[in-house]
Amino acid sequence: MAGEPGVQLSDYSPTNEGEITLQGVELDANLSWDNVFFIEHLETVRLHINYAYIDSTTDDFYEKTLQARHSGAAYLIFNYRNDWLSSLAYYGSSEINGESFDGWELGVGKTIRLGEGDLSIKGKVVYWPDKVDSFTVSDTFKVENINDSATTYYLAFGYSFR
Repeated sequence: MAGEPGVQLSDYSPTNEGEITLQGVELDANLSWDNVFFIEHLETVRLHINYAYIDSTTDDFYEKTLQARHSGAAYLIFNYRNDWLSSLAYYGSSEINGESFDGWELGVGKTIRLGEGDLSIKGKVVYWPDKVDSFTVSDTFKVENINDSATTYYLAFGYSFR
């Protein structure tokens, strides 16, 4: 856009004078329960949780990284008899330049034997409660959210040979 300052190819002179230090920790856990619940049609329940902490230290604006200090997710997958499944997931992060992010997902699916393989049909609803269209990192760098609504629906088909 006219009048906006920006990095020009003709006057861009990168150096290696900046310094950045990234430190952090990530924790993951997976649990699975088979045939332990009292619901007759439920075969397996799987739980996954993860958390990450990243600390970034730099002395140069252009060396700053765009990651959240805290982020994590948790999801449950339920496998039922008769090849049905459902899932529930939550993921979120702390602020990146003043904007945090989180989302919920709810899914359902069915696998059907068809010919020499299996046809899978899966649907998912994704909800972002705090969706923001964009945020500005600097005068020359703006991050755009490519999602055009707070709720999005997905439908997927797959076929695998046995």
